[in-house]
Amino acid sequence: MAYWQTMQFKGLRIRYVEYSQNYKADHWCEKGHIVYCLKGEVTNKLKNGETTTLHEGMSYVVSDGLSAHRSITKQRRSFINY
Repeated sequence: MAYWQTMQFKGLRIRYVEYSQNYKADHWCEKGHIVYCLKGEVTNKLKNGETTTLHEGMSYVVSDGLSAHRSITKQRRSFINY
């Protein structure tokens, strides 16, 4: 399960996201994001098969329409998502 709190500014949405243990997104997200890992780690899988793992303090960027992706966790984790 994913829990989030959202702050909306003109032209910018910031979300604090927390994924439950063993979370796996049920769809491929086509939207672009900048993600910063606050705590723990998360595996991000691209539709083309590439995977990356973010650890505490790391970030990544995916673009609109070009980087379909989904997130997978083993433990409960927290992120900032732009």
